[in-house]
Amino acid sequence: MTDPVRRMLLAAPVAALAWRSGVAEAAAPATIEGFAPERLKRIRTLLEKGAAERRFAGAVWRVSRHGRTVTEGSVGFADLETQRPMAMDSIFRIFSMTKPITVVTALSLYEEGAFDLHDPVSKYIPEFADVKVQTETKDASGALKLTLSAPTRPLLVIDLMRHTGGISYAGPKSADGGSLYAQLGVTKTDAPLSEWVKRLAAAPLVRDPGTGFDYGFGLDVVGRLIEIWSGKAFDVAMRERVLEPLGMSDTGFWTPASKAGRMTTLYSPSTIAPTLPDGARDIGGPVVRSVFAAQDAWKADPALKYGGAGLQSTLGDYARFAEMLRNRGAYAGRRILAPSTVGLMSSDLLGAIPAKPADIWTGYGFGLGVEVSRGPEQAATPLPAGAYDWGGAASTWMWIDPKTDLTGHLMLQVFPSSPRWAQLYKQIVYGALVEPG
Repeated sequence: MTDPVRRMLLAAPVAALAWRSGVAEAAAPATIEGFAPERLKRIRTLLEKGAAERRFAGAVWRVSRHGRTVTEGSVGFADLETQRPMAMDSIFRIFSMTKPITVVTALSLYEEGAFDLHDPVSKYIPEFADVKVQTETKDASGALKLTLSAPTRPLLVIDLMRHTGGISYAGPKSADGGSLYAQLGVTKTDAPLSEWVKRLAAAPLVRDPGTGFDYGFGLDVVGRLIEIWSGKAFDVAMRERVLEPLGMSDTGFWTPASKAGRMTTLYSPSTIAPTLPDGARDIGGPVVRSVFAAQDAWKADPALKYGGAGLQSTLGDYARFAEMLRNRGAYAGRRILAPSTVGLMSSDLLGAIPAKPADIWTGYGFGLGVEVSRGPEQAATPLPAGAYDWGGAASTWMWIDPKTDLTGHLMLQVFPSSPRWAQLYKQIVYGALVEPG
């Protein structure tokens, strides 16, 4: 046998092995849109553990990239007492995740020239023309002293959308140190927006507009402004301009009896966890059925439709909304906003205006209805600069990451919110993104 023939025969098994190995590697894709499949399985592991420990009853999640779903699923129960399983179409109380939808509804009118972000709110709601600023001090004996003064500048529409108008949820104090909101009827839900905003306007601001971030009723005032700008009821304008074009048929201010079997039960931790240095609470539990009024409020059409907290929705519906934002204002052939308007909404418009860590995650700024990451070097999270997000009081979250063309969702049913789950979830998601470019 000649040397060339001998070398060819000796090399044949090695070549065949290499060929078979190559076929095996090609048959199993290493990544899905840049995500490692094995790493994505950690999401279910985390959430199954949380449900098993009764830190929450159940959860649904979805991660999409380039418009393609790379992972989604559900764990646990929509109702613990009946053992009704959590489903992908379960309906959640999304609370403050209403805010970005309200903002988009308003911005669709902004594109029509209905208002300018720097318009005084009093231009449209005259009751805000004489609003005052309350300052709290203590006298020599330590007694509370409240003084009122004129604001250094008017309350502007932009202040309402980025929470810089001095309209906090806690609100100003009464002379005895109690809640002035309660005395003025702001905390009641028995009146429509047109009457409710008058109650709010009768209360002073807690600080000068533009001098600090105070999370509060700003987007509820925007709901009333939408009525004035559009000439239609707030919920009608939202439905016509956002919900119907996006096919968000399960999203609304109440849920009809025909869908009651899909509504999640609301739970609360039996033990509230301590506050951590970043201002957020750690994971509490185990959960018990919540006695909060929102447990049953979804059953009837409310008189007061909050622009900042009133909606129920599903993961599928909200994912359509998020994909519209990711796609710079369009979804499934329907344009809701122009790309430049989405860019405005998701820009850091807070700048140097200070914000408390309990209101915004450290290292984030704020746009119009959404917080905006200033990058890993400031936020100490894996999300890149420019990613933006928001959540709700019953532990629902979403985010959009324009740099990596990614959207993410996690929905629990725990009140008050436990944002530590959202952070752990994001860590796993970005830990699975092995090809971010």
